[in-house]
Amino acid sequence: MIHQIQTGKLVGNGKFGKVYDGIYRGEKVAIKKFSANHSNSWKRETEVYQAASLKNPCILQWVGSDEQTVMQIPEYWLITEYLELGNLFDYLSNTAVNDVIAIQLMRSLINGISYLHTEIRSGYSYKPRIVHRDIKPTNILVRNNFTCVIADFGLAIYCYYNDVSHEAASQIKGTPRYCAPEKLQNSSLSKKFPSMLEQDVYSLSLVLWEICQRMEWLKNNQMLESFVEIIKEAWHENGTVRPTALKIRNILDKVITDNHLNVFSV
Repeated sequence: MIHQIQTGKLVGNGKFGKVYDGIYRGEKVAIKKFSANHSNSWKRETEVYQAASLKNPCILQWVGSDEQTVMQIPEYWLITEYLELGNLFDYLSNTAVNDVIAIQLMRSLINGISYLHTEIRSGYSYKPRIVHRDIKPTNILVRNNFTCVIADFGLAIYCYYNDVSHEAASQIKGTPRYCAPEKLQNSSLSKKFPSMLEQDVYSLSLVLWEICQRMEWLKNNQMLESFVEIIKEAWHENGTVRPTALKIRNILDKVITDNHLNVFSV
C-alpha cells in the first residue's frame, strides 16, 4: 500500500509520530507515521479500526495501515481521510466561532462519543463498545461542515461481546489535563470497562466546556442553562453520577429544538 501513496508535506506532529498529507488512488489522505518505539500504538489503532468497523461521520475514516523499513529503521503508517481544517484546538484558537457553529461542534462530538460507547448489532455486522481514553481537543478534527471527528485511537480499548481487548494496565493512560480523578488516582476500579466509559464522559465534558466558552449565548442568555448543568454533572468527581454521552446529547437536542436552531444533523 505504501508504494501506491504519494507523500506530500508535513502537516502535524503528535505524541506518536508525524502526520503528512498525500495522495492515494487519486484521493487526498492523511498519513500518520509512527516511529519504532510507538509501534504498539500503531498496532492498537489498526486493531481497533479492523475489529470495530467504525463507520460514522463523527469518526475519522480509516483507509489502511502498512509498514516498511527505511535505512534499517522500521516505519509504521496509518492512512486516513484528510481533513484540511485540522484539529479542534487549533480551530478554536485561530477561528471566530459563532454560537450555531459551536453547538454544531458540540453535538457532533457528543454523537461520536455516544457511537463509540454503544454496542451495535445489525445482521452479520457488529460494533463493540469502545473507550477512547484520550479525548482532548488535539485528538478531535473538524470537517468543512463544522462538525467534529474523533481521531487517534492509539490508547483505545474495545469490549467485544463482553470480552475486553486488553489486560488492565498499571500506568495512567491519556493526558492528565483531561483525565478523571479516579484515573489519576490509578484506582483498581478505574481499570474496569464501565469506569473507563465514565472517564471518557469526564474528558468529553471538559472539551464541551472549552467550546462553550466561545459562545456569547452562554454569557447573555439562559437558553443553554440545562446543557451547562449536565456538563457540570459530567465532570462530577464520582464517576457513577456522570450522565452517559447519549443523555448529554438528548439535553442538547432539546435546546436545539426549543430554540429552533438550524444545526447540521450528523
